[in-house]
Formats: sequence, structure tokens, C-alpha cells
Amino acid sequence: MRQVKFTEARKDKFLAHFAGTCDARGAAAAAGVDHSTVYKHRTRHADFREAWQEALETGYARLEAELVRERLAAQERIRDAIAPEGEPGLEFERAIKLLMRWERRNGRLGARTQSPGRHRQPSFDEAIEALAKRLKSLDIPIKYLPAPEGSESGASAAQGPHGPDRLSASAPPAP
Repeated sequence: MRQVKFTEARKDKFLAHFAGTCDARGAAAAAGVDHSTVYKHRTRHADFREAWQEALETGYARLEAELVRERLAAQERIRDAIAPEGEPGLEFERAIKLLMRWERRNGRLGARTQSPGRHRQPSFDEAIEALAKRLKSLDIPIKYLPAPEGSESGASAAQGPHGPDRLSASAPPAP
């Protein structure tokens, strides 16, 4: 299979299509490249990443303007009894939810700074240590309880001042 180069002309075509549609796959197809090419290019090239962000913001502004225009036209049709059944609400609701997600991020668009799958799960000991540190920072007293009978020492127990114990926190004293 022959690899297609992501030339400046293809980048411009992709960005123009993307700004008009906010559809990365469709814009990649319009530019004649695979969608994986544009995603890889975005992660590797800061200038393209900035242009992508600008195109995405332009696309969202267009989407918002189009939704408002459609909503006003639908209200006018209802008011004039041209379309007494109203507008197709489901698609409008989906689009509004998308715009609300954008608004919750203070108008910031684009890729997440870190994907959810890249976080390393802490070990039990690391989690207990982090919990103890957090409780201490909140001035919550920590009690070490004896390990339950029959439990393995050290494998699943925190180390208290006298060996393997269970960590317990009590509420801070009332003021």
C-alpha cells in the first residue's frame, strides 16, 4: 500500500474542511489522507496542532450560529403554524448538549491533555501512603488498627508503628 504525503496543500484542504464541519475523519478523506495521519501529525507538530485548534474553534462558532438560526426558524414556523408539529427536537438537543460541554470547559476545545487510560494505577502501599499524607494535611487523626486475624502480614496491610496494621481515620474534633 502506497503512503500518501501530508503536504501543505493537503493540510490546508484538511483544515478548511475541518473548520467547516468539525469532522476530522471527513476532512481527512476530503484532503486525501487517512484520519490517523492527521491525528499523528497533530501530536508531532505544534504549528499544525495550533491550526487544528483554531479550525475547531471556528467550526464550533459556526455550529453554534447554525443552531441558533435553525432554532429561530423553527420557532417562527411554529408561531406561523406552518409546521404545527414543531421541530425535530432530538437532533437539536444533541447539538445543544455538545455546545454545553464546550461551555463547561470555558470555551476551550480540543484534545484532552492526557487520556484517561494513561494513568498508572497506584499500588496498595502507594495508595495507603497517599491517603495518610492527605489525612495528615487535613489534620485528621490517624489510628492504626490491628490486622484482622488470619490475614497475611505485609501483603495486604499497611505498616503502622508496630508492624502490619490497618489504617483508619476518625473525623477531626468538632470546633
